[in-house]
Amino acid sequence: MWDPVDSARYAVLPSGRAMTATVVCGLLLWAAHRFGAGHGRWRTAVAAAVVSVVGVGATRAWPAVHRPSDALGGRLSGAWVVALAVLVHAGP
Repeated sequence: MWDPVDSARYAVLPSGRAMTATVVCGLLLWAAHRFGAGHGRWRTAVAAAVVSVVGVGATRAWPAVHRPSDALGGRLSGAWVVALAVLVHAGP
């Protein structure tokens, strides 16, 4: 049976799932910081974000759906999107 997840081996740079995880977690962390999350909540949010972003990248690279560099590229692209969103929101 054809499975599009398994058949996409080495086809894409960056990994869209790694990028999406980075963007979502990055923007949630930014919002938590902006709205004054307490120290304990902030540490919990950062830990959950790190586990999520690293975990999504690992689930792409470990079963060889993507190369590790594809997952890294997705994370870096996501970080750029978050940085751009924060800068645009901050304004001139």
